[in-house]
Amino acid sequence: MSSCKTNEKAVFYVPEGFKGTVVVVFEQEDGQEKEYINNERVYRIPKDGVLYSKFEEPNQGTIEHKYYYVENNNILQTIDKYIPYTEANKFHSDSVYVLQEFNGGHKSYENDKAKDEIRYMYSSIGKLKNKENLINEAHNRIKELNDKSD
Repeated sequence: MSSCKTNEKAVFYVPEGFKGTVVVVFEQEDGQEKEYINNERVYRIPKDGVLYSKFEEPNQGTIEHKYYYVENNNILQTIDKYIPYTEANKFHSDSVYVLQEFNGGHKSYENDKAKDEIRYMYSSIGKLKNKENLINEAHNRIKELNDKSD
């Protein structure tokens, strides 16, 4: 695993109409090739929401990510981010937002020794009124990926 971490902007191309958990698993040998547009990382999310990528994990912290619904490589619309406690009146319960973003990792062990670690980031995309269910789904999705790596 690479120890050099970057802090690059990223663009997420999400299949049109997708609602649920988007997961990007980093540093995967068989993952999607690295792609840049205008010096921004490009993550082309498959229909199941899980992208295995050759990109290394970016630095954590505030990074400007953009999300778009796409169909046949055509951008259909921007998916806005929900930012709690700011401009609360501008958010609508029936609108679709990126509700959360999180970076994390999971180590697997064999005979009490660390064997592997997967690093990932995930986002929940959906209606504000479904936020709690989407967050629970995200946690379950990450648990499934962690269980597969053990």
